[in-house]
Amino acid sequence: MPVFWPGCAQAFLNHLQQHFSMSLAIASGTQKSIMFQFNSCAGNGNLPREIQAAKRMVEAMFDPQTPSFKLRIADVRNVLRDAEEKLPPASVPDWDAMSSTIFVILTDAGYRLNVKTPFEHALVGSSSGEEYLSSVPFRPIGVIKNELSIAEAAAARKLDTLFYPLGVFYGINAASANASLEPLNENGDAVRLPRIVDIKKLTSALVNNPVETAFAIADTGKKLVLKILRKDAELSALIDRLKEYKLDY
Repeated sequence: MPVFWPGCAQAFLNHLQQHFSMSLAIASGTQKSIMFQFNSCAGNGNLPREIQAAKRMVEAMFDPQTPSFKLRIADVRNVLRDAEEKLPPASVPDWDAMSSTIFVILTDAGYRLNVKTPFEHALVGSSSGEEYLSSVPFRPIGVIKNELSIAEAAAARKLDTLFYPLGVFYGINAASANASLEPLNENGDAVRLPRIVDIKKLTSALVNNPVETAFAIADTGKKLVLKILRKDAELSALIDRLKEYKLDY
């Protein structure tokens, strides 16, 4: 499956055929039933913005032009959860059933949770995994906790492609930036520090290139501002260990 994922449509059909022994025609009809079920739950008229966002997300799953990073499983979960809070109580069971099907499809396609490293979490201002910052800062939390194999995490990071660190760490006058989820080495550690990428160049490059090449094409050249990192005691301690992990800076 290419990293510039041609929507979720083919994965959806494959899932239905494999798990439910459906013909292609029946599977295609079931794909349409997802949108029918969505519309039945959401209703008509002036929909709340949370439900509108969920509809755009579900439609994107079946759009062959949707990049894989638009369908991160954590983002999909959050959008569906926010929309559910705006539904009438009678619609919640059907919405949950639809959501469960979507999560199975995304999981079958290779998406996973906990694919960011403690260092990457720190760059977005999250404390998740902070207990591992001093020991395995550049290894995905799911791998550290034995929830994911290195191969699973590596494949999922290719699909997720990006994360969003605080702009200040890269000297950017913006709340956040688009940064690369780098490949993993044989030990499960990121092979280099995150790169700030131009999202338009990245999306275009992903059409015909592997993700590592696309990162190089879209790299803006922005580097971590070490003096900013050193203001944070935990992050500062990592700066002196970058050579130990042989991360390309």
